[in-house]
Amino acid sequence: MQIVDHHLNTFSRRQSVLAVGSSLQTSHDADDDQVIREKIQRGRMDIAAGRVIAGDILEAECEALFG
Repeated sequence: MQIVDHHLNTFSRRQSVLAVGSSLQTSHDADDDQVIREKIQRGRMDIAAGRVIAGDILEAECEALFG
């Protein structure tokens, strides 16, 4: 009787391949992250200036992060 060790299967250890080039994906993610950081910073400045209340900026941050 042959014993098969499924943990040594080379197929399961292969890295997944992205459909989009990794440099393009990284650039896109970095751009999105920068936009989100800028929106959050503007919101914090609005709170500090008394133009909006914290609940409004929290809602805007959630919208920016999760769409």
